[in-house]
Amino acid sequence: TTPQGKAFEWILDTDPLRLAPADGSFVQRFVLAVLYFSTGGGSWNRCNAPINVNSLSDCGLFFRIGSAWLTNSPECDWSGISCGDGVTRIDLRGNGLSGTIPSELQHLADLVSLDLFGNQLTGTIPAELGALSSLAVLSLFDNRLIGTIPAELGALSSLEFLELEFNNLSGSMPSDVCNLRTTNGGLLF
Repeated sequence: TTPQGKAFEWILDTDPLRLAPADGSFVQRFVLAVLYFSTGGGSWNRCNAPINVNSLSDCGLFFRIGSAWLTNSPECDWSGISCGDGVTRIDLRGNGLSGTIPSELQHLADLVSLDLFGNQLTGTIPAELGALSSLAVLSLFDNRLIGTIPAELGALSSLEFLELEFNNLSGSMPSDVCNLRTTNGGLLF
C-alpha cells in the first residue's frame, strides 16, 4: 500500500489520539504520518515509531527533545517537529530518511523551515512545495534527489535560504527562483 494509504490507516485505526477529521490537528498529523511512511519511517536512525503506540519513547538524547513518531503524544512533541499555531519546522537532518519527499507537505501552511539534509532521499523535489508561502528555509542538500528544480519554488516569497547542492539535480536554476535572491536578499545555493 502507498505511504498515503498507510498514513490514512494509521490515523483512523491505530492513532491513540483518535482525532476527528474536523479537529484542527487532524490534517497536520496525517501529513506528518505520510512523511514518516514516505521516507522509510521504521528504518530511520532515530525516533522511529515504537511497537507500542502508547509508549512515550524519548528521543531527546539522540536528536532534539521530543518523543518518537506516531505515538500518543501530540505531533508537535514528535522529535524534529516544532509548532506555533501549526507545524512551523521539520528538522530531520541526518536521520537516515530514504524514499521520497511527499507532496502532502504543501498542506502545512505554517511551515517556515524544512530541513531534510544529509539523508538518502530520492525522487524529485515536489513542485507543490511552492505553495508553502511561509517557508523561509528549504534545506535538501546531500541527498539523492533527481530531476529539475521546480519553477514553482519561485512562488516562495518568504524564502531566505535554499540549499540543494550534493544531489543529482539537472538543468539550471529557474529564473523565478533566482529572482527570490534579489527580492529577499537571502542565500540561495
